[in-house]
Amino acid sequence: MGWTDIVSSVAKVGGAVIGMIGDKKKSDAAQDYADKQGDATLEAAQVNKELSLYDASIAEKEATEAFLQYNRNIILHNRMSTQLMGKQRTTYAKSGVIPGTGTPMDVQIRTGQELAEDAAVIKYEGQKAVERRRGIAQRYRLLAEKGLRDAGNTASLLHDTADWESMGFKYDSYSRGINLFADWME
Repeated sequence: MGWTDIVSSVAKVGGAVIGMIGDKKKSDAAQDYADKQGDATLEAAQVNKELSLYDASIAEKEATEAFLQYNRNIILHNRMSTQLMGKQRTTYAKSGVIPGTGTPMDVQIRTGQELAEDAAVIKYEGQKAVERRRGIAQRYRLLAEKGLRDAGNTASLLHDTADWESMGFKYDSYSRGINLFADWME
């Protein structure tokens, strides 16, 4: 074996070793990149979860406020209804009409029915407002959990992809080593 053969063999070994080292670095870089991407994805999802939960708490507070407002509206409506019915009786009495008989009674009954209908509408609208805001709060809570779950899946896929890419680089490195060994054995 001459110098040129030795130099050629050393160059082959050196090239294979350098290639193996490069493959190892590529493998490590792929893993590091996937780890960073996965961590960033999970971190962003956690921030989004916190924002969604905050939005849910705001919607719950709005639901509570809507409930209180609708109760205030009912109380005010009942007070106004009582005053209106009292004024009608007083007006009839001042004009010499007996409030509980005939046409005055019909007017009072109809007024009472209209006031009851108004109260039912106020109650219905108030309950709808509360339900709507509670539904929004629930939606935010579900979005928070779904976003975190989806981010976990994405991070897992990133890690799996990096594992496969890393295995490809390792395979290349092992192939270089096997080829080097096979060449050496010739």
